[in-house]
Amino acid sequence: MVRQILIVLSRKYIDLNEEKDCFNQIFILIILVLYLAYGKKPDNVDEPIDCILQGGEHLRCSGYAVYGSACMLVLATQEGVNEKPFANRYVGSMVADVHRTLMYGGVFMYPATKEAQDGKIRLLYESIAMSYIVEKAGGASSNGQHSILKIQPQHIHQRSPVFLGYKEEIEKLYQQYPRHTRAHE
Repeated sequence: MVRQILIVLSRKYIDLNEEKDCFNQIFILIILVLYLAYGKKPDNVDEPIDCILQGGEHLRCSGYAVYGSACMLVLATQEGVNEKPFANRYVGSMVADVHRTLMYGGVFMYPATKEAQDGKIRLLYESIAMSYIVEKAGGASSNGQHSILKIQPQHIHQRSPVFLGYKEEIEKLYQQYPRHTRAHE
């Protein structure tokens, strides 16, 4: 698998994209994906890295393209995204599983483990982008303590646990796992 991250800085906006070259997986009907996120460039910032390492609250839109036996672009803006009833399935690809959660309901979970205490999903261009979509669709995101969109990234490849889905289902997670403290506002 070839991984390419594209970061474009313009006068006003930041464009973060990650393409995943999964051509060999298309033969077993695994989805090919492109993550995208667009944020407002902060005022009075000189260093490019300071423009990139922003929390999700600065996003203007986020989305993903799904390529496979069918193609689809899902885009969340400040106006929101569509939301559908509850279902429970697991595909094994974050985009495919979050897309299923958006279409049919439920929760996407990728918690921290003993081996990966910071989680495995990259915060900046996976967790934040998908959290923005889910929250604009009326759902909730969490790292087990607070909304993913409230996290200030410290480096480009930072990882985080992630829970995405219906607000009510995320609330149940907090009740079932009392060791997680909550800071939703």
